[in-house]
Amino acid sequence: IGQAYQIVLSHRCAYSCGYCEFPHTPSPQLPSKSTVLRQACIGQRQGANQVVLTSGSAIDTHNEIITAVRFLGYSNWVNYLYSLCDALLKGKKGPHGAMFPVLDVGGLSVFEFRKLRGICPVMRLMLHSADVTLQNQMAHMNARHKTPSQCLKFLESMGRVGIATVTGIRVG
Repeated sequence: IGQAYQIVLSHRCAYSCGYCEFPHTPSPQLPSKSTVLRQACIGQRQGANQVVLTSGSAIDTHNEIITAVRFLGYSNWVNYLYSLCDALLKGKKGPHGAMFPVLDVGGLSVFEFRKLRGICPVMRLMLHSADVTLQNQMAHMNARHKTPSQCLKFLESMGRVGIATVTGIRVG
């Protein structure tokens, strides 16, 4: 297991979790493929062999994201993610071995998981709670995707299409 280097693609998120700072953090424009590759080189010089591409959940419906993805030359969010993963896998190999992408972008549809399967070695999806009653608390009130059943649905979809998954449960 190697060291990971995180690149935040966007702080945009479709949800408003009570504990998350993403909605309150300025989000720069989506990085281009060349910008991601330059950032990955910085991570590699620091000893990383993984690049964690992070964004908020379900952002493919935000007009800002749709416009940015099209401006960068992609028809949709998943094609943008695919291109970044492909570029990282085909990029220069550094002294610490190959850089490989890990997507941490929230749940996607089965169709989207299938599209990414061949180019994304690993996805990360955390379980946010094992207690359904937390949906009525401030932390998860505006985040219907945080229910245990919804998270398990995404995990099962990834498993069905053969995507390796890093998961766990948040404590605190």
